[in-house]
Amino acid sequence: MSTAEALPLVQQMASALAAAHAVGIVHRDFKPSNVVLVPCEDSPHGVRAVVTDFGLALRSVRTAASSSSTTLSLTCDFSGTPAYMAPEQIEGRPSTTASDIYALGLVMYEIVSGERPFRGDTPLSVALERLSQAPVSPRTFQPEISPVWERVILRCIERDPSKRFAKVQDVCFALTAHSDSLFA
Repeated sequence: MSTAEALPLVQQMASALAAAHAVGIVHRDFKPSNVVLVPCEDSPHGVRAVVTDFGLALRSVRTAASSSSTTLSLTCDFSGTPAYMAPEQIEGRPSTTASDIYALGLVMYEIVSGERPFRGDTPLSVALERLSQAPVSPRTFQPEISPVWERVILRCIERDPSKRFAKVQDVCFALTAHSDSLFA
């Protein structure tokens, strides 16, 4: 899918995640099969993206000592789909809004490149690859992807959650602002 075709869908997915994050919900299992395209006459492509399946979602809480969200879960668990899990989820650390941003980045990568940034023989080996290797640029598969989209996607899938966008809305802003200062 071209970035022009993908942008409205990415904006709608990000908007859905932002709404969940605004009320303290972390999806924890964001992936393509949890996005349904429904007919919509008002949409540029006649469909809109609806984020579904909040079955693994958890309420998050912000602590006074940190601006990042942590889940209220009392145990670390391995919940989610390995192919779309953030490194912190793979390691059993709490999921945060940054984990959802990571998953959104993986979905964006797949939408515009037709490929996944990490490969392996099993879903778990793919997930573990995220802990040890840098992602391949989506432009490797689709050279016509703009440098802006490349930088946004790669920032979303940074291994370190603190290097990702602070809020999911910032992803869309970066895609449409075309400002290199956003990547400093």
